[in-house]
Parts: sequence; C-alpha cells; structure tokens
Amino acid sequence: MRRIIQFEPDAKFCLNPNFVLGVQQLSEFDMNFDLCIKGDEQFRHTLNLVSQCPEVLFILGHIGKPFIKEKIIEPWATYLKELSGMPDTWCKISGLVNEANWENWTPDDLQPYINHMIESFGFDRIMFGGDWPVCTLATTYQCWIETLWKAVSGCSTEQVQKLFSANAEKFYRV
Repeated sequence: MRRIIQFEPDAKFCLNPNFVLGVQQLSEFDMNFDLCIKGDEQFRHTLNLVSQCPEVLFILGHIGKPFIKEKIIEPWATYLKELSGMPDTWCKISGLVNEANWENWTPDDLQPYINHMIESFGFDRIMFGGDWPVCTLATTYQCWIETLWKAVSGCSTEQVQKLFSANAEKFYRV
C-alpha cells in the first residue's frame, strides 16, 4: 500500500484515528506501507504514526525528501535516525535529484544525505528507487543510476547487490 501524504494540506493527516486504524490493519493482510512525505512537520507526525503500528512494515520513499537544494540536513537527519531505530522500517533511496537544484546539482550535493541514510539504516534495510520518470525533471535516468553507483563505489559487492536488488525483492516479496 502506498499513500502520498506529502500533498495532504493537514500535516497531521496521518494521525487521523481512522487512518491509523487502517494502517494498523495492514499487518492482518501481510501488507506493507510505502510512506511519501515532505517537510519536518510531516516527518514528526510520521514517526508518531509508525510508532502506533508496530506490526506493520514501512518503507520511507525518497529518503524523506530532505532539503538538499537548501543544503539543510537537520532536523531531517535526526528524524531519519529515529525512524531507523524502529525495526520494521526501511528506506528507499530515490528522488534525491528532484530535491536538489535541478539545474546545478552535483553528486557531492547528494553524498551527505546518502551517507546518513546508509549509516542510519545499514545495508539490510535500504533499497534503490528509480523515481522514473519524475527524476528526468532534474537529470537522466542513466545519470541518476551512475550517481548512486559512484556514491557507493567503496562498498562491497554484497552491499551493492542488497541496495540495487536483493532488498527490494525481500521487502516486496517478489
């Protein structure tokens, strides 16, 4: 199940009791939940939602849409670390180029966010996301893949395999 919460006008939308109940019921059907959020306030409320649904497997899309263009890492980094402390949470590395300056981003702009995500979740609970065709607003699909590949170039073959395929197969049971 996926819900794009980022477009909800009420930042507390995900804490509506009926919404929370619906998410809690996903575990009865062995379903997971993809989170798509934006902004500090939504991230805080998402942490609350996840804590109320301990039997549901969650994945955070676009690494929580940090403010890369503005080069702001906090409080996103703190929230991401807190989320990673919840054992049934995963993180999808996608959409980073769209959070950067579309015209002038560099791989170095993305690296601190990629590093923090890896440090927080480890290689067992992260996965690649292409974000195609949306990523083409800021780059080509090929460039996004090459950028991420370079960002993890010092990692082991097993870690890279987990990031680019094995973890997605495990999470989505394909």
